[in-house]
Amino acid sequence: MYRMILNKKEKSTVIFDMDGVLCEYRFGEGNKILNGDIDVYLNKRPIKEAIRFLKKCICRGKNCYIVTSCVNKAQYDAKKEWILRHAPFFPAEKILCIFHDDFKDRIDAKVNKIIDIYSNCDNRKCYVIEDTHDILYKVYSIGDSNIIPVHVINIFK
Repeated sequence: MYRMILNKKEKSTVIFDMDGVLCEYRFGEGNKILNGDIDVYLNKRPIKEAIRFLKKCICRGKNCYIVTSCVNKAQYDAKKEWILRHAPFFPAEKILCIFHDDFKDRIDAKVNKIIDIYSNCDNRKCYVIEDTHDILYKVYSIGDSNIIPVHVINIFK
């Protein structure tokens, strides 16, 4: 999958999740997130290999986005700060956020945002790099062979 995504000849869009893909996600953080805690984001450990892969995608001409979810704007601002600190090469305008009140709403809203990005880009393929199985399955269930769900583990060599 690593090589297929990085194929120089293929114009494609690559959508990255943040938590659990570009940075660690620890068991039990869900309650802090739902309570609006912003410190949970600022001190996350970066997953350096995934950040290097994001940079390679950009260097190979891929149209990249980071689509993440938050409960409030303060969390979104903290996530943007984290991304710009650990991936300063990434354009801030391509960091998109889904706001949600619970985790189930997040799944539907995130998949709808992915479909929206794919529908508005002129690239034939769209890879969705995610760690949440429910989101990966819902992307797969769309039934469009050009929107390809990729579990984060598959981007490591």
